[in-house]
Amino acid sequence: MAQSTQTYIQVIKEQIASRLALEKGFEFTLEVPPGNIHADLSTNIALILAKKNKTNPKTIAEELIAKLQGLPYFEKIEFLAPGFINFHFKISALKDEFNKILTLKDKYPEINLSDNKPVLIDFVSSNPTGPLHIGHGRGAVIGDSLAKIYTQLGYKVLKEYYINDVGTQIDFLAESVLVQAKIQKNEDVSSFNTEKHYKGSYIADVAKALLEKHNNQIPEISVIKEFAVDKIMDLIKQDLKDFNVAFDSFINESMLHKDGTVAKIIDSLNKKDMLYEKDGALWFKSDDIEDEKDRVVKRQDGKYTYFGADIAYHWYKFNRGYKRLINIWGCDHHGYVPRVKSAVKALGENPEDVDVLLYQLVSLSRNGVRIKMSTRAGEFVTLKEVVDEIGSDAARYFMSTKTPGTHLEFDLELAKKKATENPIFYIQYAHTRCSGIIREAQKTGYNVKDEITDIELFKEPIERTLIKKLLMYPDTINRCIIILSPHYLANYLLDLAGLLHKYYDSCRVITDDKALSQARLDLVGAVKQVIHNGLALLSISAPEKM
Repeated sequence: MAQSTQTYIQVIKEQIASRLALEKGFEFTLEVPPGNIHADLSTNIALILAKKNKTNPKTIAEELIAKLQGLPYFEKIEFLAPGFINFHFKISALKDEFNKILTLKDKYPEINLSDNKPVLIDFVSSNPTGPLHIGHGRGAVIGDSLAKIYTQLGYKVLKEYYINDVGTQIDFLAESVLVQAKIQKNEDVSSFNTEKHYKGSYIADVAKALLEKHNNQIPEISVIKEFAVDKIMDLIKQDLKDFNVAFDSFINESMLHKDGTVAKIIDSLNKKDMLYEKDGALWFKSDDIEDEKDRVVKRQDGKYTYFGADIAYHWYKFNRGYKRLINIWGCDHHGYVPRVKSAVKALGENPEDVDVLLYQLVSLSRNGVRIKMSTRAGEFVTLKEVVDEIGSDAARYFMSTKTPGTHLEFDLELAKKKATENPIFYIQYAHTRCSGIIREAQKTGYNVKDEITDIELFKEPIERTLIKKLLMYPDTINRCIIILSPHYLANYLLDLAGLLHKYYDSCRVITDDKALSQARLDLVGAVKQVIHNGLALLSISAPEKM
């Protein structure tokens, strides 16, 4: 089976555009209508043309519907006020796409939507000054899921973690560990100003490990700094592994300084007259391009700023052949976005090739009561604590249910429930229910086939609804990368699970009618496969039994 370069809905959309002789580049929607509108697909073509031509949308729609009659996919095309055209599928027109699920199995959808622009996704990238907190977990879920979806749709993807191991915060980290080591050795620390030190219990653990490695002697500060960064990165990598997040690459900011990349790129910008000197520092002319004011890239003391190094890092991303960059950052980086865009333009790259996705905070509750997220002692709710309590599957699912720009809150007690009110349990239970039906059917000689013989056997409305929902899967995951949010997939799986449970309650799969029984078993097999594939893109398990 040849790999497709379009989703099923994209193919239909293209044929509609051809049938209507729409001009190239004419943009219109073709999607599942919202709410209680009883149609399979809907388009806003009539509204757009009516506005453009200053005519009545109904008149335009009726003219368009006349031209669309005879398209092989639809049994009915109709007008819906104020100006939408609604489509109702022929069940026979869904057979080929339905069979792809049964044939391709784990590979479905085998589709390549890539525009030959390799994608680099930089996410999490938390400063190595402490364990990951629950907010970092949200960034991890978004980045990891999007990377898997991009890969499924034929893109070359690199998942990268940028380690900010240079600067003031790392200096504070090293001194925090130094003080803790002295305390453990009963040495005087009264001369230190610990106000800005990291105070979490993990600092004491790092100090203890430092002393053990150096035979209870405190090494020089540069050694402490490197040891602390490595030790905390080991903790971070383990937390990510337990959260089913694996990176392809870890890049240290210090490497870009040591190998001369930062100096080279800043020097090249200076030669392009993108920089100027003021008050002994070197400034980037941000306000000439995107940003609202100029920024320092090299301080008076000769050290490069974080922004200066970040310019070099973005150059390094492009220089490795990646044509689209996605930075996934916390919402507190909002003001940094135009700065990066201006730097990318100064490098000679297109700022539109860089997407910055900002995600909002995560709040936790327990039985409806908000949990305090941090204390003045420097302790906070870590990702590890949440994963240890509710498991990786539940944590990942709940963090996938909202758009990144929406504040997220979820209840730990709900996430642990083995009940249908818990959405991830509900979805996984649908998968196990499918598995159970298939196991029982196999006892009487049935098995899921690689293709369905007669899709017309499906007469029940719920069956047709299920099939149509299945065929929206490729377009759903494509929408995830268009909007840069895996929540479309998370919600799709919940809807699909609901339809499966409804089907189970209303229709027997194995009946006295052998042909119908086989068709229904194939439908159950297809639902199971799509749930499995969708959960895999979210790095969530699909159990056979629960």
